Amino acid sequence: MPGFSIVLGTTCLLIIPFVELYTRGVVDINYINKPMALMILLTVLFETIHIPSGQIIQMSGEFDAYKRMQSISCIFLVVLMMIGRFTLGIYGIIGSVLGTAILIAIMEIYYTGKRIFNRKMRGFVVNTIPCFVVCGLMTILGYSGIIKCPTYYMFLFEGIVGFIVSIVLSTILYFIVDSNGMKALIKRVISSIRARTK
Repeated sequence: MPGFSIVLGTTCLLIIPFVELYTRGVVDINYINKPMALMILLTVLFETIHIPSGQIIQMSGEFDAYKRMQSISCIFLVVLMMIGRFTLGIYGIIGSVLGTAILIAIMEIYYTGKRIFNRKMRGFVVNTIPCFVVCGLMTILGYSGIIKCPTYYMFLFEGIVGFIVSIVLSTILYFIVDSNGMKALIKRVISSIRARTK
């Protein structure tokens, strides 16, 4: 989760500056759509956090449960898309994808925690809070207009700085919620680097 927090946090920071840079000089239409960008980022977040749970369900042989959850999500998506398309247009379609991502994330994560590992959900919720905090702060900063990238070189520089800031924020927050886990992760990273440099 810390690695995902770092990558997505950097993306949240740079998505609007990148669109502004990429569409500079285009005057026929305004491509800066902050609500849509936020919905897409949230969709990526929820779709990614449930991937490990889905894989665990399949590896555990719970194919019927996995198929059932996928079927429910598919029906939910189709119904929501039909409603959203005729009420909110493109926002309704993107919103239906986001809603479905949230639904399947809840189902798979809950099933994995309760049925397979027989654990309380508190641990998972606590471990996802830093990711939401980092992404939220980086999104606010990226949307504020403070980040200006007149050239691609400047965009690259801002990306490197944003990546470093995401690393620092994620490390601090995950140390607060799970210091033992972060220490173990850092030790593994250091051991891996040392093994490759020998």
